[in-house]
Amino acid sequence: MSNVKVERRKQEKYNRKKIEAAKKRKNVLIGTLALAVVVALAAVLGLRIYDDYFKYDATADIVPSDISNAISDVQQAGYEEPKEEEDKKEEADADKKDEATDADKKDEATDADKKDEAADADKKDEADKAE
Repeated sequence: MSNVKVERRKQEKYNRKKIEAAKKRKNVLIGTLALAVVVALAAVLGLRIYDDYFKYDATADIVPSDISNAISDVQQAGYEEPKEEEDKKEEADADKKDEATDADKKDEATDADKKDEAADADKKDEADKAE
């Protein structure tokens, strides 16, 4: 080996403790900074969650007397079925009745046609017998 390399190795060996200490300090500093960043992010997220969900109390704006007044108003009004449903039921019933009467009229018309045909047939039979 050359003298330059030998001298460099001696210097590295002589300063090895200082170099190792510097590496350890650097690693500790990097770890501490990384931990600080993670804690800061967690704190920011925690505060946002607190502000959004826990800090604002929606029940603080509700007055108990307003609730009791609303309940009494509903009880006094009573419950009525919506008229739309009753109207729909009545329309459906009326449609069914109309369909039934239409069917009855058709049956009556066909019965009358059958009677007329039977009468015509009887007249033809009588006319044939008469001849």
